[in-house]
Amino acid sequence: MLLSRLSPNPDDAERRLDSIRRALEIFFLRRRCSEAEDLAAEVLTRMVRDSAKWTADAEVLQVAYGYAQNVYREWVRKQATAEKYWPELRRLAAESRRSAGSAEFRACFGQLSPEDRERLCQYYVDGLTADEVAPAWNLGPNGVRARVKRLLDRIRDCMARQAP
Repeated sequence: MLLSRLSPNPDDAERRLDSIRRALEIFFLRRRCSEAEDLAAEVLTRMVRDSAKWTADAEVLQVAYGYAQNVYREWVRKQATAEKYWPELRRLAAESRRSAGSAEFRACFGQLSPEDRERLCQYYVDGLTADEVAPAWNLGPNGVRARVKRLLDRIRDCMARQAP
């Protein structure tokens, strides 16, 4: 569907898609995203998924930049959260997904169900996107982000209660 919107000629559509992909990679590189190619691919995936929703006169590159803004915001939020919890989450992955971090984090992380602990590890340690884990979690991408936020809020609240 996306290729047909770019051009009726398949070769022209492929060239235009490649130029959009390069423009998206530049968009993310200028914002110092370390995963520019992956983020550009995520934008294109979302565009394909939602292409039937666009108006007939929608300019594809403008639509792509709109999606890119959203993907960039999600990436920034995820990076900020990951940096805060990265040491503990890294140790989780290294030790069979069991916490070896601070006592407070270990206690609070341990209060989550094994399934929820695995979900946080998939999202932050393995670096999977909301779209990638959504089918396995039986949720949509927004549901995944909401679940992750609730799980992190539970950890934060637990750690706040344990703080002296």
